[in-house]
Amino acid sequence: MAKAKTKTGNAEGKGGGKALSRSKPPKPGYTEAWFEEIVHGLQEGFALYDADGCLVIANEEYRRLHGPVRDMIEPGMRFDDMVRAFFEGGHVPAAIGREEEFVKARLKRHKDPSGSILRRRDDGTCFLIQESKLPGNEIVVTETDVTALTQAQEALSESQQRFKDFAYVGSDWLWEMDAALRFTDFFAEDAAGVALAGLAKGRTHWELAGIDPAREAKWRRHREVLLARRGFRDFEYSLDLGDGEIRHLSVSGLPVFGQDNDAFLGYRGTARDITGRMRAEQIIEGRNKALELLASGASLDEILSALVTGMEGAIPGIRCSVLLTAEDGNHLSFGSAPNLPDFYNELVDGIEIGPVAGCCGTAAYLGERVVTEDIQSDPKWAAFRDAATQAGLRACWSEPIKSSDGSVLGTFAVYYDRPMRPDNFSLDYATTTAYLAGIAIESKAKEAELVIARDMAEQANRTKSQFLANMSHELRTPMNAILGFSEAISQEVLGPVSPPKYKEYATDIHRSAEHLLSLLNDILDLSRIEAGKFELGDDEEIDIANLIEDCVQHFREAAYVGDLGLAKECPPDLPALRGDRRACKQVLFNLLSNAVKFTPQGGRVEVSARQVRDGSLAIVVVDTGIGIPPDEIKKALTPFERVDHEIVRQAEGTGLGLPIVKSLVGLQGGTLLLESDLGQGTTVTVTFPADRLVAKSDAAQSSAG
Repeated sequence: MAKAKTKTGNAEGKGGGKALSRSKPPKPGYTEAWFEEIVHGLQEGFALYDADGCLVIANEEYRRLHGPVRDMIEPGMRFDDMVRAFFEGGHVPAAIGREEEFVKARLKRHKDPSGSILRRRDDGTCFLIQESKLPGNEIVVTETDVTALTQAQEALSESQQRFKDFAYVGSDWLWEMDAALRFTDFFAEDAAGVALAGLAKGRTHWELAGIDPAREAKWRRHREVLLARRGFRDFEYSLDLGDGEIRHLSVSGLPVFGQDNDAFLGYRGTARDITGRMRAEQIIEGRNKALELLASGASLDEILSALVTGMEGAIPGIRCSVLLTAEDGNHLSFGSAPNLPDFYNELVDGIEIGPVAGCCGTAAYLGERVVTEDIQSDPKWAAFRDAATQAGLRACWSEPIKSSDGSVLGTFAVYYDRPMRPDNFSLDYATTTAYLAGIAIESKAKEAELVIARDMAEQANRTKSQFLANMSHELRTPMNAILGFSEAISQEVLGPVSPPKYKEYATDIHRSAEHLLSLLNDILDLSRIEAGKFELGDDEEIDIANLIEDCVQHFREAAYVGDLGLAKECPPDLPALRGDRRACKQVLFNLLSNAVKFTPQGGRVEVSARQVRDGSLAIVVVDTGIGIPPDEIKKALTPFERVDHEIVRQAEGTGLGLPIVKSLVGLQGGTLLLESDLGQGTTVTVTFPADRLVAKSDAAQSSAG
C-alpha cells in the first residue's frame, strides 16, 4: 500500500512548529522532548493531529492497533488517507461492502469528536477510540485495546443466552415464589403463560389449582415437601386458565436460601405445559381400549359404551352419545348414552334425519360436523329445545360416523351444560372416537354378514352331505348290477360269448365299474363323516401287527410290479388298539396305496408301529416317493384338492384318500402328521391316544383280520 505523502518544507501546524518525529530534534511548543517521552511511554495508543488533519505524533501502541496500515503512520500523514486505507483494505469486517459510508462517518466524527467508538479488526482485535479537540483545533486521539474485556463480555452474554435458551427449551415457563410459598414472579412469553402468570401471582400451587391439600393425598404430600424445603421434580396438576380449557402442568423447583444458608427465601423453578401430551395419551388410551374390545369379540354395545365413557373421562363436564343409522337410512336409533337422561334418549331414538333435526339428525343428513354453541338460540333445535333444557344441555356438536366407503353409519355427539364452542382437543378426540365407532359398527356388521354366510354355507354343506349319504343305496344298487353282469359275461357263466371281443369289453366294464365304485365309496364315506352319519363300529381289540400284515399282503403284488421294496416292523409286545377295525384298516390301506402309487421304481415303502413315551400308539408309513412341497401339505389334506405335480395329475383318484384318513383317525381321538418335501419322500404318522390301548386278549391275538 502506498504511503501517504508527508508534508515537508516550511509547512507548519497551528502550534508554530514542524511535525515531530523521533529522528528530528523537537522544537518549542508541542515538540518538547519531555512531551515526546511521555507519549511514547503511554500503554494506550496515542496520536495528535493538527488542525489540518496531519499527524504530529503517534506512539507504537497506536501503530500496533492499526497494524495493517502501520507503515503509513508517520508524522505529516493525513488522517483521512489513513482512515480510507484502513477501511478500504477490508480490515474492519463491519465496513465491508459499505466502505465509503464508514469513511465519511469516521471523518465527520473526527472533526467533531463526541463519545467513544468501539472498533473491531478482521483479526479479532477490539479497541476503544476516544477523541477530543484542543483549543487550537488539534485533535487528540487515544485508543485502548479492549479485546480481552470484549471477549469476556461476549462470553458472559453468550453464557447468559445459553442459560436462557436451555431454560426455555427445557420448560415453557420460569417462576419464583417467596418464603410463604406464594408466587412472586412468573416469566412467560406465550399467551397461555401470560394468562397463567396473571393467575399465579400471590397464590400457592394448591390455591392456583383450587385444591384443598388436606383432602387429597397427592397434594398433601406436595405441600409437605415444600414445607420441608426440599426440591421436587415433575409434579403434575391441572387447572383452568379461564378460557374454558383444562390445562395440565408439570412443575419442578428448588429451594432458595440466603448467602449463609440460614434464611429460606422461597423457591425457583420451571413449569411445562403438558396438556398436549396428556391429551394424546388419553386419545391413545381410549383408542387402544376400543380396539382391544373389538379384537376380543366384545359386543357393539360394550365398544360404543367404552368410547363414550372414555371421552367423558378425558374432558370433565361433557356428556356423549352415539346414534346409529336405522335400516331404512332415514332415521337414527339409540346406540349408547350412559350419562344422558332416559327420557332424552327415548325422545331421540328414531328421530328423522334432516336439515333441521338438531345436531345429530343434521350431521347425518349433511355428512359433516354440526356445531351448536347455544341450543336455546339455534333453530335446528326447535323440536328438541324443551327436552334439552330439561336434560341440562346448552351446547352440542355432532360428528358423523362413516364407513370405509363414506356412507353415514350414525353420529357421535358431545353435550355441554353451558353455551360454548368446542376447543381443538375436544374436536380431535371426537373425530378419533367417531372414526373408531365407524370401525366397530362396520366390523360388527360384517361379522353378522359372515355369520349368516357361514350358517348358509354350513347348511348347504349339510344338505349336500345329506344328499350324497341318502344316495348311497340308489348309486350302489345299479353299480353292483353292472359289476355282477359284467363279471358273469367275462367268465362266460352262461356259455361262450360270441363274438370273443365282447368278452374283452365285459372285462373292461367290470374293471371300470370297480374303480368307479371305489371312488363312489370314498365320496360317500366323506359325505357321511361331514354329515355326522358315519357310525364307528363297536370298539374292538385290534392286533396292530395282524392289521399291518393284512394291508401289506394286499400291496405286495403292486410293489413287485413297481419294483418297490415293501417292509414292515412291529414289536411283538405291542398292546392292542381299541377301535373300529374297518376304519383303522381303511386308514392304513389309504396310506399304503398313496405310498406305493407315488413311489418310483427302485424306491422303498416301510410301515411300522411303536408305543411312544407318553403311552400313545404311533403307526408310521414312510416312502421314498415324489414327496409334497411343504406349502402344499395343507392342500393334500383338503377334500377334492390335489398336489400340483405331473405324476399326481396323471394318477387316478379324487384326492379324498388323506382327508378321509384324517377324519377317520380324528373320529377315534387320534391325530395325523404329514411330513414331506418335494423329491425327498413322505412320512405320515398316525397317533392314537394311550387310553385306547389295552393288553391283547386271546381273541385279539388270534385275529387274522
